Amino acid sequence: MAKKPVKKKVKKAARKKEISFGTVHVESEASKMMLEANIKSVNMVFSFEEAMKLQVALQAAVLDLNSYDRSRTEGKNKAVNVCYFPGSSYVTVKRTDLPKKKRS
Repeated sequence: MAKKPVKKKVKKAARKKEISFGTVHVESEASKMMLEANIKSVNMVFSFEEAMKLQVALQAAVLDLNSYDRSRTEGKNKAVNVCYFPGSSYVTVKRTDLPKKKRS
């Protein structure tokens, strides 16, 4: 009898839940101009302790991105999202996907 062909197992990327790698408090107060839509730039002032927390959050996010297979499209499209909330003066660091127009 002929043997059945063996199917190769295809490795699927593990789906990770949306998490924040850290939150940092911004020392400067939000001005009215920051809350408007036409913001050209945002200066953020961090204390030493908050800057260290931001560094750790960014390192954790980058290490998490390193777990993806960069030879696959899914891995190449991963990014870090640093989001500033001027109303409550804090910054979060999260994992995200690149916008479609910036993808490789």
